[in-house]
Order: sequence, then structure tokens, then C-alpha cells
Amino acid sequence: MSKILVVDDEVWVLEIICAPLQKAGHVCTSALNGDEALELCWKNDFDLAIVDRKMPGMDGIAFIQTLRRTARFQNLKVLMCSAANHIGAVSEASAAGANDYLFKPFDVDVLVKKVTDLLTH
Repeated sequence: MSKILVVDDEVWVLEIICAPLQKAGHVCTSALNGDEALELCWKNDFDLAIVDRKMPGMDGIAFIQTLRRTARFQNLKVLMCSAANHIGAVSEASAAGANDYLFKPFDVDVLVKKVTDLLTH
């Protein structure tokens, strides 16, 4: 059982991501923006963060960059999940420190497989 932080400013997206992951045995915690997610990271030990790119306040890129500058979060796996489906978006996420990228809309089976792969490698 892994602890997963899911960060998206759309509540319905949080539900779509969390439901299959919880069914697969993971524990999901949700945040609506990067600021809230960072606060949760300080209070909890997560195995993986799934992060939207565009959110009010601290966006996904700034959130990942902040994580990667903090020694405690260097090994936290990060999956960026975004509708931005161009190579520049993927490159920017990778440069910020994301471990993988998932395009919205996504297939639930692909989501679960990416999460499993990130948690086991």
C-alpha cells in the first residue's frame, strides 16, 4: 500500500484519479493547488505525487521545482498529469524534476500502470 498525493484544481479530476488507485490498494490524499500540496508534503510521507500542470497559485511546475530543491523530497516520485500534450510541456516537466508524464484525458489502466511502474522502480 502506497501513499499518493494527488494535486489538481478540479475536484472531479481528483476523484477520477483517486478512485482506481484506491481500488488498487493505494491511499490517496488530495490537494487543490501546489501551496496546499507542499503543506501536505511537510506533514506526511508520500511515495508518489500526481500533479496537474496548470493550477491557481503555485502551479505544477513550481511545485515540482520546490520539491526538488528540498533534500527531504529528492526521492519522491512525481507524475505530471496534464492536458498540455506537446513536447515542450513534457520537456519542461522533466527539467523541473517530474519522473513521468501522463496526458489528459487518460485511460485509467494507463494511469494505474504508470503509478505501479514509478513505485516499483
